[in-house]
Amino acid sequence: MSAIAIRLALSVQSAGVPFHDIPAHVPRRAVEKLHLSGWERKALNSLLCDPVKVTDERRDGILAFINGQHRVQAMLDARVQWTLVQRY
Repeated sequence: MSAIAIRLALSVQSAGVPFHDIPAHVPRRAVEKLHLSGWERKALNSLLCDPVKVTDERRDGILAFINGQHRVQAMLDARVQWTLVQRY
């Protein structure tokens, strides 16, 4: 789901959608182009509306989380290598 979220977010961003409007546009684009199950739509909305947040502060050379540490660990356990994050 992360790959789909990234691809759709980049697509609407390149179409000129402002950053703060991307979470509203991506689900519409997903409905138009993809046939997602109910849980896939919920997962997509979760990645967009409650993204992992990181700050530029570093701890041991790694960006510090504001939230999302457990979600990221679950994704890493599932071998997800890329996901959307919101950087402060």
